[in-house]
Amino acid sequence: MKIFYAILIYIIFLLGYKLTSKLNEGFGEDKKEPKPDWLEELFEFRQIITIPERVSHVKKFCKSFEIKPTIFNAILKKDLNYNNVYNLKIGEIACALSQEAVLKKFIDSEAKNMLMLEDDNIPFTNEFYKNVGLKLEFIKDYMGNCVKSLPYDWDVMYFGRCWDDCANHTPWNNYIVKTRRTLCHHGIAFSRKGASIILEHIKHPLNVPIDHVVANLTSGGKLNTYASILPIFYQNRAEMNSTIGNYDHLPICM
Repeated sequence: MKIFYAILIYIIFLLGYKLTSKLNEGFGEDKKEPKPDWLEELFEFRQIITIPERVSHVKKFCKSFEIKPTIFNAILKKDLNYNNVYNLKIGEIACALSQEAVLKKFIDSEAKNMLMLEDDNIPFTNEFYKNVGLKLEFIKDYMGNCVKSLPYDWDVMYFGRCWDDCANHTPWNNYIVKTRRTLCHHGIAFSRKGASIILEHIKHPLNVPIDHVVANLTSGGKLNTYASILPIFYQNRAEMNSTIGNYDHLPICM
């Protein structure tokens, strides 16, 4: 009987020791948080608006740029029941609602800035970046200098753009310009103030696409908007169809 109790006590002690070890592993002081990637060091909040069939492409894109795939599930055209009184393309409405949801998610967070990307950007492994001679380390440094050189009252910052009124840019420094009217949101950053202003001016039912809302606010003097002199992100219209129904070529400047 004594041997039985001794064995029982030993088993209880062993189980208690293993349980304590597991708890220490889960809650111990030595547990390390994942190291932020280089874009997380520039932007506290990041979302990549993604439709289901492009998840694998986005993961490839993120791996090529050495960033985490912070995917936001896009609002899909097939799920919409929207009062489209202004006859926008259904894809434009889905795109606007997705971006509006991302802006609200950003405001609900405690982050001070956000980078929003779309799911059709060219991965860094694409021949395009090789052909123009861009290195990833240069892009990291360049984007860092862009962010550091933004004025305190910035609202919106484009790292990818199209149909920009380039002739009327205001030179700012060696990395950024102040823009008057820019389209395309495949690589765009927001301050909290900028996101709040945009949300205040999104009216339903929508009468213009979301990038026109931001462009109109900029040209009307309600947003302080900047762009990197060298665009960093480019849409892959050659291989990926537009989900909003725009199939035209996208020049950087108008």
